[in-house]
Amino acid sequence: MRVVDLSGAFRFHNPETFAQWYKLPAPPRELAEEAVYGLPELYADQLPARAWSPIPAVYPTSVILGLRPLVESGWIAKERGIVCDCKSGASGAGKEPSASCTLSKWTKICAPTDCFRTGTRRK
Repeated sequence: MRVVDLSGAFRFHNPETFAQWYKLPAPPRELAEEAVYGLPELYADQLPARAWSPIPAVYPTSVILGLRPLVESGWIAKERGIVCDCKSGASGAGKEPSASCTLSKWTKICAPTDCFRTGTRRK
């Protein structure tokens, strides 16, 4: 059986890193270490042999695929830290209609959406 994990629980191999960022109990270490991050652009050779694949969300995918070649080539010094300020249109605010997602609320503004509740800012 193949498991495709959409939860974010196994996106880190180190459970302590998960607990630090998500402020939740870490998943079992043996499961986290067994997983291969579901980015075929980077791990295509490892994915077929693994039954466990945590799948990255949209922002981590765009950041990882965009920055990895620059980090590997030495153009970016990752030890100095990297800040990725990702933005989304109204579609990134969720699927439920609300007054905060109307055109008049989204015209010429930039507003955070659940920035302390979601895990997408931490990858």
